[in-house]
Amino acid sequence: MIGTITVHGSDGEVMAPFGGSGTFYRGKRRDVLITAVSQDGDVPLSVREALVGMKVSTIFTTQQLDEQVREGFSEKCGLSLGSCLAYAEEVIELLEKASKIEEATALRGVVSNKLDMYTIEPEVFEVVSN
Repeated sequence: MIGTITVHGSDGEVMAPFGGSGTFYRGKRRDVLITAVSQDGDVPLSVREALVGMKVSTIFTTQQLDEQVREGFSEKCGLSLGSCLAYAEEVIELLEKASKIEEATALRGVVSNKLDMYTIEPEVFEVVSN
């Protein structure tokens, strides 16, 4: 799991790395259940299919990034409004723990660094814990 720093006195918010080492933004862990296959063409189909039915821990929402990085950041990056983001490295670990080794390897092939994000579009998830 990627290390975060708890924000004292908050309702579970953390300062989490984003973009590069040493850059932190306010985020909050929430678990989402993947309910459908994503349309993200940057991720191999086998990975998107393997995640259906799995619970993924996310760290940011597009709204949080737009508020903290800059307004319109998500749109400029091609992220759907309402999407949430998880660390790709954590998604890889989740796939490995579920013995989905080929899919984990396929995702690792498109991840360039430890802080790369995996985007989950709003139409393919349900929040299961805040």
